[in-house]
Amino acid sequence: MNVVRSPGKEICGSSHAGSLTDLSKCDSSPLTLDTLVNTRKNKRKLPDSDTELRHELMDFRNEMMGFLREFRKSHDEDMNRIRDNVSEIKNQVYSIKTITDSIIVEHNINKTKLDTLSASMEFHSKEQDDIKISFGKISSEIRHLLNM
Repeated sequence: MNVVRSPGKEICGSSHAGSLTDLSKCDSSPLTLDTLVNTRKNKRKLPDSDTELRHELMDFRNEMMGFLREFRKSHDEDMNRIRDNVSEIKNQVYSIKTITDSIIVEHNINKTKLDTLSASMEFHSKEQDDIKISFGKISSEIRHLLNM
């Protein structure tokens, strides 16, 4: 079984897998010194020159967070006060509704009594008129009998 492998690195016409130890043997080197020397990059970030800007942004962030906390606290207090006021208004409306309902019941009772009194007054007024008419008839009969 033939395993296909990638070709090795050719340095100065010969195939080498490792590094070139003697650079003088390489007469026509297409490689430069920069390609042979490994440059190492730092794994840690170097401090930016913008640390002052970063501090200003952090200060601004902290200031905004403080402002938002204060705003939320103020907003929560306002909402609690509004909630309390709405509850109080609900209780007052319920009380007014209860009183209004009792006034309506009393009004209906008084209206019924007034209607009864009005009917009774009409009846007594008619009775009084009938009595006057009867009294007038009796008086005229008595006068008629006395004149005879």
